[in-house]
Amino acid sequence: MEKKSLDFIIKRLKEIKNRGFISSRRGYDTGIGHTLEQLLGLKENNLSIPDWGTFEVKGQRIETGSYITILTKKPDKIKNAKILERYGYPRPKNGKMVIHQTVFLNKLNRQGFVLKDNIKKRTIDLYKKNTLLGSYKKSDLRSKFLEKIGDGIILVFAESKKYKGIEKFRYAEAYLLKDFVFKRYLNNIYYDIRIGRYPDGRPHDHGSAFRVKKSDLKKIFKTYRKIL
Repeated sequence: MEKKSLDFIIKRLKEIKNRGFISSRRGYDTGIGHTLEQLLGLKENNLSIPDWGTFEVKGQRIETGSYITILTKKPDKIKNAKILERYGYPRPKNGKMVIHQTVFLNKLNRQGFVLKDNIKKRTIDLYKKNTLLGSYKKSDLRSKFLEKIGDGIILVFAESKKYKGIEKFRYAEAYLLKDFVFKRYLNNIYYDIRIGRYPDGRPHDHGSAFRVKKSDLKKIFKTYRKIL
């Protein structure tokens, strides 16, 4: 794992910003993060900063919604394919079954999905109305969060545009997020079920994602500092 000072990272991000729009080095949604890692000279999706810790590096399109994905993890007891089979609905343009749901804690969404905080069992449970679909142990979630984000996140926002079918990014601003507070995250939880289709019709499981609003990041990290 490479060790670089925070000043070095800030200097490198400024240089990348000054380059303007840079062609993606990988297609699809993951191109923004992969390209950033390549530009920073990272071999892995993390970064060790002496006296600060180990950080997850995340690239995010500025114009893409208002939510940040913290972690993707499938629930216990049920597979996403089974959720698709039971509760999927036809995609308008081709009739293929898909499911895209944003699920809230203790509040039914329009399709009847809800997350419930089971204090007694110390789990976060996924329901479709009164039917329990699956669960997450809070201790497992906390461990996975810490394993994924290390000591924090360096979050870089980029402008995006396409030219002759190739997406280009201008990495415009960045933030250092440190000292994650799990209990605060549970109070600001959003959960996405995202199963689409590849062009050939096969299911495309994007994973079950735990997300947070951009505006709520300051609530779940003790340190939220703009570095670019």
